[in-house]
Amino acid sequence: MPVVSYIRKRSKAKNAMQDAEAVLPGLQKNADDAFSKFYPVIKPYEFPRDYWYEYALTTMLKFVERKQTDTWKEVVNLYEEHMSRKTAEENARKTLEEARKQTEIAIQTRNLAIWTAAAAWRD
Repeated sequence: MPVVSYIRKRSKAKNAMQDAEAVLPGLQKNADDAFSKFYPVIKPYEFPRDYWYEYALTTMLKFVERKQTDTWKEVVNLYEEHMSRKTAEENARKTLEEARKQTEIAIQTRNLAIWTAAAAWRD
């Protein structure tokens, strides 16, 4: 990569970082405001902070809407089971992808060995 191109890319990245840092205090204030409004709603239920993120809340609300649960304890158990399944599926996907990569490497190695042997035999 030419030096001038590298310097331009670095400068753009630095500017983007500065822009993001400038926006961060406003985003933090918005998050704090949202927390202040949300906390009184959940405080009576002693809703653990571990679940105070969008995916957890929407997933748990779906369990309630589908009438899969009647108690807070059941909601948490369903959510934990859901996350365990999700993690297991992701791990299986990663394992399969790694196996595919290893198979491809083995095929390439075999093909190179065949061509090397053919070249050696020809000489």
